Amino acid sequence: MSDSSIGVALIVNHFPLPSQTFIVRLVEALVADPGFDCRVVIMKSRRPFESMVRPEHAEAVAASLSEAPRIRGGGPLRLLSALGLAAGCFARAPVFTLRALNVFRFGRRALRLHVLRLAWVLRSLPEMDALHGQFLWFAGDLAACSRLGVTGRARLFAAVRGADARDRSESRPGDLRRAAAAGVFLTPVSQSLAAVMQQQGYDPKLITVVPSGLPIDEFPYLAPSGRATEERLRLLFVGRLTPKKGLDLAVRALAELVDAGQPCRLTVVGDGPERAPAGALARQLGIEELVHFTGALSSADILTQLHAHGIVVVPSVGDPDGNLEGIPNVAKEAMAAGTIVVASDHSGLPELITDGQTGFLFPEGDAAALAAAVRRALSERRRWDEIAAAARKFVQQNHSIEAMLERLRKLYAGEPAHSETASNGTLI
Repeated sequence: MSDSSIGVALIVNHFPLPSQTFIVRLVEALVADPGFDCRVVIMKSRRPFESMVRPEHAEAVAASLSEAPRIRGGGPLRLLSALGLAAGCFARAPVFTLRALNVFRFGRRALRLHVLRLAWVLRSLPEMDALHGQFLWFAGDLAACSRLGVTGRARLFAAVRGADARDRSESRPGDLRRAAAAGVFLTPVSQSLAAVMQQQGYDPKLITVVPSGLPIDEFPYLAPSGRATEERLRLLFVGRLTPKKGLDLAVRALAELVDAGQPCRLTVVGDGPERAPAGALARQLGIEELVHFTGALSSADILTQLHAHGIVVVPSVGDPDGNLEGIPNVAKEAMAAGTIVVASDHSGLPELITDGQTGFLFPEGDAAALAAAVRRALSERRRWDEIAAAARKFVQQNHSIEAMLERLRKLYAGEPAHSETASNGTLI
């Protein structure tokens, strides 16, 4: 690490995951920027990454990776593996291991060896300027590691990305109290998630919004007027097929549009547990032939789909478990590529889209309102080039990789970087 670069270690569970391209993009951006010395600490599983990173970054990404001691297997074998790991650590550093296993001090994540495993790998890293857990549940772990004396001079951060904001299976209120007491900064990806954390009692002075960055150059702009036109409107849905993505709403809205005499069809890109229920719903509504499931696609193929469709629908909802979105990346990608976006007003989407100016919004969870928003977008078709250009400009100014790195650079260096929201929704 050079004297002028900022040393940062990102902490993740798995690397990489196709559903977490935002982390892959962050790692790529940091390893490519000479102003940072980036390390990636993998807590659970390291996976082949060559197909998910640019070839010019592959070597640097590989060199950045460190793995925490792993607990393997399931059931009784997992218990034996955990006991063996703890025993091995105890044999090498008995006092340190016992301190890291202190459940009364660090909560149940100490019992599950999260604290010990993270602390163990942090001991082997060079002195860092910043340690940044990529989900909220790492906040308590970093606070514990600070108490154990293995974080050095590093400033401590934990991202809040959506599902983790209310997830009590991984983090508990006690973890957040310990994190706040240790001065762990939270970096939610949207103002809406920042508000959720404040509602949970986290100190606002320790919260700064840092939206996930988009590599704008990977999404070349194609104006709506420059695309092939068809009589039948082509709607596109992209995302992991889970309840919070709202695919059932898109299918119901399609049926309503067709019933109202609007020729259209829906392409669904992605895979997940909601694929079968969505297919069954399409059959039930008599529109099975109008819904095409592609499965998961590469980034290049997704760009092709973005340019081939008139409207991207983003009908995100909060699921029954309180699972939230931050700001869905597909909305940013579509806006960068010049595709009109019709999205729900869930979570951070209204921060990204100004209704009627950079896209169209509808009330969360309402399929009829989604259909109405599509019709409204069609009625404004003469303005699509204007709307698409404004959307691209907004994403480029506020949600690019460069904008994200500038915010992180200030945070990691200890400079003021608090985000405020202007009247038009722009982060400033």
